[in-house]
Amino acid sequence: MKKLPKEIISIKGSVYSFVDKETERYAYIFNEGTDKEVRVNVLLPYYSRPDISFDIIDDSRDFVNGFKLVQTANMEYAYVKEEGNTLLPFRYDVATDFNEYGYAMVGKDGKVSWIDKNFKYLNSKYEMVNEDSSKFNGFLSVSDFSKGEHPLSKVCSCSYDWNKKTSYFGVDGKIKEFSRYDGEIIRDSNSIKNFSY
Repeated sequence: MKKLPKEIISIKGSVYSFVDKETERYAYIFNEGTDKEVRVNVLLPYYSRPDISFDIIDDSRDFVNGFKLVQTANMEYAYVKEEGNTLLPFRYDVATDFNEYGYAMVGKDGKVSWIDKNFKYLNSKYEMVNEDSSKFNGFLSVSDFSKGEHPLSKVCSCSYDWNKKTSYFGVDGKIKEFSRYDGEIIRDSNSIKNFSY
């Protein structure tokens, strides 16, 4: 598997193809539409994820905001917590370092989302939930938080952008919904949920 890019501004996931009756291939696209676009393919068993490996094969990254991203022997990504130098049990196909807001982008089972430092993830119902044994219920794509006074991450759950409603994940852990948000205009989502400019 290719190494993850050093700078990641977005991740898009999808089921790419079935290799055979027992294996499926997921594709993750990093930084889509930029000159730093990278595609990473991941092969996984069709019926279940591989058993969790605790053997680290790559720990070359530094600790960032309390965690180090590592790769295990079965090619999954995991985190080591700086306090106690403990390898945590959560596994992902692809992942990023935790940002200054306490979130990291991850991909699992062809879907992508944000996780917090308690390893809850934002599911497609816009709830921060613990992972369970079912499929990872994330999004088609997520982007890094925008810069400025009101940082937001665009989260998309469908492959077509009809421009009717776009969801943004705020650093406060809440979803903001706008119609035609241009990155500059911020409205109070409680009083005016949808607007056009």
